[in-house]
Amino acid sequence: MKPSPLGVGVIGLGDAAGHHLPAILSLPEVRLLAIADIDRQRLSARSERLGVKAAFDDYRRLLDDRSIDIVAILTPPASHLEMAMAAMEAGKHILLEKPITANLHEAKILCEKSRGFEGKICVAYNLRFARQVQLLRQLLETGRLGTIEILRCFASTPSMLGSRPPAHRGDRAQGGGSVIELGVHHYDLWSYHLGSKVADATAVTRSVSMHDQSAVVSGRMASGALVTTCLSLRAAEQYEIEVLGSDARACGSLYRYDGFELLQTGETAGGAGPRASGLWRSISEFPNAVRALRHGGVFLESFRELWSHFVTCIRKDLTPEPDLRAGLDSLAVAVSVSNAAPLNLKYRFSPWQEATSG
Repeated sequence: MKPSPLGVGVIGLGDAAGHHLPAILSLPEVRLLAIADIDRQRLSARSERLGVKAAFDDYRRLLDDRSIDIVAILTPPASHLEMAMAAMEAGKHILLEKPITANLHEAKILCEKSRGFEGKICVAYNLRFARQVQLLRQLLETGRLGTIEILRCFASTPSMLGSRPPAHRGDRAQGGGSVIELGVHHYDLWSYHLGSKVADATAVTRSVSMHDQSAVVSGRMASGALVTTCLSLRAAEQYEIEVLGSDARACGSLYRYDGFELLQTGETAGGAGPRASGLWRSISEFPNAVRALRHGGVFLESFRELWSHFVTCIRKDLTPEPDLRAGLDSLAVAVSVSNAAPLNLKYRFSPWQEATSG
C-alpha cells in the first residue's frame, strides 16, 4: 500500500509562496492542509482560492495542528529563527526559505538548536535542483571539464521586487539586497559545484533605490578556482551558470528548456559543430519542455524537484541537502562581502525606502 500523503502547512503567503505552492499542489506525496499569514486579507483570498479551510493569522495555531507533518517557513528572514525554533518544538519537519536568518548570529543559534532534532530540515536552495545545474554537476563529477579555472553565475530578477516590494527586500540589516537575499543561492552553488569552501570573497555594489540593488561578487575557493557572481534586482531577467575548465566549457541557461551547452577547448559557440549540436538539443529536449510547462516552466520546476527530494528524505530517513550547515556557510559569505561593500550615505534614506516605510 502507498503511504498516506504528508500534511503540509505553509507559513507566509508572499512572493516565495507563489513558487512553492504550485510545487506542493502538484505532488501526490503531500497534501496542503493549512496556511498562515499576518495579512488577513491575503490570507482570506488565498484560503478561498486554494480551498484550504485551516487558515490562521497566528502561525502558532498552525503548528498546533497534529495532522501537519511538514512546515514551510516562507516569511522574511528576520522571523525565521523564532518560527523554526517553534516548529522544532512542535516536532515538525521544516522547509526553510533562504537566507536561513537575517544575520549570522541568529543562524549560528539556529544550527546549534537543531542539534539532536529528530525531524528533517531542508533549506530552500531550489537552484540545486534545476535541470541545467544537475547536468553541470554531473559533468564536474566525471572530470570532463578538466582543471576548473573559473565558475561564473549571472542572476538578474527584478520580479522579486514586484510593484510593491516588501521593506526587507531593500535593507541589508533585514537580510535584503542582491548580495544577501539573492546571492546566498550562488555562494551555495560555488561550493556545491566545486566541492570546496570559499577562501576569500569581495563585492562591488550599486545602491541607488535600495541597498545593493546590483552587485558583482568575486572570490577564490580553497581549491584555487576563481568564482564570480553578477546579481541584480533591477536589471532585465537573466539566469546563467558557466564553468570554464582546462578541457571544456559548460554553460547552463536556467530559463531555457534547451539551455545547456558543452564546448571542448578550441571550439567556439559560433562554429558549425556547436550550432548543429544546439539545433539537435532544441529538438531532443522539447518533450522535457512540454513536461516542465505543467509545473510552470523549466525554472519553476526546480521547486517541485526540491519538494520531491525533501519528501523522499523524510520517507527514507535520509539527510536532506542542502541542510542548515549549507545555509550557514552561504550566509557567512553574504554577510562578509556585504559588510565589506560600503554604502553611499546619500542613498541610505532613499525615496524607495521612505515609500515602503511610510
